[in-house]
Amino acid sequence: AGGGAPPGAGHADGQGARLAGGGAPAGAPRGVVIEVDTMMGRAGVRSVGQAVALARRVVAAPGLRFRGVMSHQVLRGAGDRANRFAEGGGYIERALEARRAIEDAGIAVDIVSTGESWTYDVAATYPEVTEIEGGTYVFLEVPYAYMREFRYALRVMGRVVARPDPRTAIGDVPIDAIGAPNGLPTLEGPDGVAVTAIDHHGVVLSGDADLSLGIGDPFFLLTHQQDVTVNRWDRYVGVRDGRVERIIEAPARGCVH
Repeated sequence: AGGGAPPGAGHADGQGARLAGGGAPAGAPRGVVIEVDTMMGRAGVRSVGQAVALARRVVAAPGLRFRGVMSHQVLRGAGDRANRFAEGGGYIERALEARRAIEDAGIAVDIVSTGESWTYDVAATYPEVTEIEGGTYVFLEVPYAYMREFRYALRVMGRVVARPDPRTAIGDVPIDAIGAPNGLPTLEGPDGVAVTAIDHHGVVLSGDADLSLGIGDPFFLLTHQQDVTVNRWDRYVGVRDGRVERIIEAPARGCVH
């Protein structure tokens, strides 16, 4: 559906020229994958016609090699299997429509990269998909709890530093240590205790009844978005069966946080 040049065609041409220039001196063409916007509205071509037009620009650019298409999407509806397959399959089909149109235009498509942790099994039903982009499953996060074949492997440990009243505890985990773009982190037990606030100074744990947590007691928080938690730490402690098994260094995480 749709046709003509992609929005910002001049910008696309400029980017293509920079990519081509970067690969040309070494004589090695740079592979280009086009993103298809299937539902998020943040990046990618918006129609099949735009995908074909941009693929043609890449093919015509010296120093570039067109490789394929990709897409990324999130689940808007319920997390049950039927809805995952219906909604996720619809998004994947949009990426495949672009792939088929590009091939119909005489351009080979080697790569179709799509699917996420919540659609890994959906994407696997499409022979045309060459790569499944799932990554959240490695650590998992609270919004993905419906994917019961995965389990939590990432926690931020804190300790209680204050008890302002019997039903409230203050922990030493600030928002800088975990991030909270999708809501407050979740306390992993005990029952009846929840995170009610978090800021740059610490986290507030509140209970339905008097808390058993004392000063110095440890607690564990589960993240609601694992990627913005992961890039805040230089080091991870690997624990198996209650014992520290490995210290994992992450020197390439970046310096944003």
